[in-house]
Amino acid sequence: MPESKLVGYKRIFGLVLPDWVSEKMVRSIVYGLLVLVVMLLVLIFVVWPNLDLVQSREAGLDSSKSALETLKKSRSSLDRLASDVSDTDQARILAAIPQEYSPEGAIYDLRRISADTGVSIISYTLPPGIILDTTNTAGKTADTDMVGFVAFPIRITVAAPVESLLRFVALVESSLPFGNVSDLNIQEVAKLSQSTSDKTVQMVMEIRFYQSALRKVNLNKLQAFTDADLQLVSDLRGYNLITVPEAQISQQAVSPSGSGKIFGF
Repeated sequence: MPESKLVGYKRIFGLVLPDWVSEKMVRSIVYGLLVLVVMLLVLIFVVWPNLDLVQSREAGLDSSKSALETLKKSRSSLDRLASDVSDTDQARILAAIPQEYSPEGAIYDLRRISADTGVSIISYTLPPGIILDTTNTAGKTADTDMVGFVAFPIRITVAAPVESLLRFVALVESSLPFGNVSDLNIQEVAKLSQSTSDKTVQMVMEIRFYQSALRKVNLNKLQAFTDADLQLVSDLRGYNLITVPEAQISQQAVSPSGSGKIFGF
């Protein structure tokens, strides 16, 4: 008995399909379904479990790109240091608040200034342990700051006419290393200038010198000099730079006993 055959249909891989369906089409559909199944399995067992990791890596990549751009800007700022600030100006900046404070040097500076202004230094005292303990901070600085400052006060008793005292205070605050005279002392001298003429007066004055403490340097935070920074550099050129001969300060005996604005001080 002859095999019956449906008109308009044919068998492909054991399936009865319309004549317009070819084997190539069936293979394409099967392959597509297999690819879809594989992709679904990859999504379920690979992508979803590592989705958080992928997102974190993507965020890390964006952060690295941002850090790289910041680092490039920092490098550009560092390269401009030589062009914006000369070696002489850099030396003045470092001399303004040195990295190593010297009590002998500070006393030598005050004696030089007193000799230039006609002021007599009767006595001076340093805080206890000033030579050994250099951990007292000048105000609170954030831990993220790359540079901190340490303050070293010196109390001196001076005697001179008021006009000489005014010149002494002005020269102290316009000399390098930088010394900051207490605002209270400045007010006292100003009052004396209104009530006293050429009479010699005696007063106790507190002067603070500073030491810069370099912390961990973060290259990503290097920035180009602002107009205010460059103006400060220009202002420092007018300051009196006092150099201390090593032979002279080594002969000074500094015995610690009890007890204008620049760089924000």
